[in-house]
Amino acid sequence: MTKNYNDIKIMNHYKFICNKLVHTIKETKRSYHNTKITTSENIIKTWNIVKSITKRRRVYEELKTLKIDGKCSKDYQNNI
Repeated sequence: MTKNYNDIKIMNHYKFICNKLVHTIKETKRSYHNTKITTSENIIKTWNIVKSITKRRRVYEELKTLKIDGKCSKDYQNNI
């Protein structure tokens, strides 16, 4: 019975330490990015920082064909 109690005690301590570490990492990242944004003087650089934090990147894919009225077409200007 003492073995199980010690295992539970160790697991609870491990979970506590993990949660504390995760919290510390999140706070450090938040502080780092906040400092970068507030000290940035260029608006474009500021938006690049925001985009890198939120991982928002626009991916433009080339449109190969377009289906209009059930027909596939590559000539977009004349089919509208």
